[in-house]
Amino acid sequence: MDYLVSGDVIFDRVHSTNSGEADTFHLGGMATYAYSGVKMWTDSVFQVSNVGPDFKETAKDWIERNNVDMRGFMETMDESMHTDLYYGEDGQYSAGIHAAPLNLRSWEDGRPLNHPSADVVGRRADEVGGVKGVYLCYEPNPYYWAGIGELKKRYGTKVLWEIEAPACHPECLEAVSYILPYVDVLSINHHEARDLFDVETDEECIEKLKEFDVDLVLFRVGKRGLYTVTKDETWYLPPAPSEKIVDQTGCGNCSTGACLYAYCEGMDALDIGITANVAAAYNIQQFGVADDLVSNREKLFRKVKELRNEYLKVNNVL
Repeated sequence: MDYLVSGDVIFDRVHSTNSGEADTFHLGGMATYAYSGVKMWTDSVFQVSNVGPDFKETAKDWIERNNVDMRGFMETMDESMHTDLYYGEDGQYSAGIHAAPLNLRSWEDGRPLNHPSADVVGRRADEVGGVKGVYLCYEPNPYYWAGIGELKKRYGTKVLWEIEAPACHPECLEAVSYILPYVDVLSINHHEARDLFDVETDEECIEKLKEFDVDLVLFRVGKRGLYTVTKDETWYLPPAPSEKIVDQTGCGNCSTGACLYAYCEGMDALDIGITANVAAAYNIQQFGVADDLVSNREKLFRKVKELRNEYLKVNNVL
């Protein structure tokens, strides 16, 4: 298996002034959206998440349609988490827990039980024969990341960290910097970066992000698209065109999963950003995770090539 995605599974019901109201709870969660962002491009991806016994039945159609490998979904919770998401005009949201397992807020070895431990992530990687790329959305906990470091040593695994919003405050900057030696790619959005660095503009954020010792930063700026940032270059990429816009939930996670795939497949910074944007444009067309992650694969690859040519022309490279 080439890719491993670890994190939470959540069923979300969306309330938005822009998207309208979701009719029911839809499959989501940061890891599931990131998994979809990889699965759009390859079948060689494995998700490691803690769920409740309700997950298999509730997500049955999605699991079967996309031939999802279920070995990484562990029934360690009383019930899968359900939330109501409330979006404001600026795209920011607040989450209200509608239903959650009784043990969700309990802790074991310094971690919330809705997130698999680094030891579990490592064991699952061993079971599938090692992985070349891992997506993680987690706090800057040094014990957790030391375990991820062992995984990197065993397989030469590339690690993408989608930083969690609670860690994005100036007082956390030292802790974040401490984790970066374990990380190859960092994903962060503009709200998080502004809070982390206590700055106001994209340009200020990018200058700070360039100081981080990582190969690449996916700097997401919401409906304006994203930047791919390296030590040597910065690409600004407006959103990829989408057939329709329904729900923004998970677009950042989905684009981050696609970024992991593109980075590990050796794409340059431009193609990485385009691939991430194309995945987000596909994700935004419905509530929840996209139903079909496989049959449109060739179409998505073609779209990446088309957009690359367009962006090169606009930037006078061709």
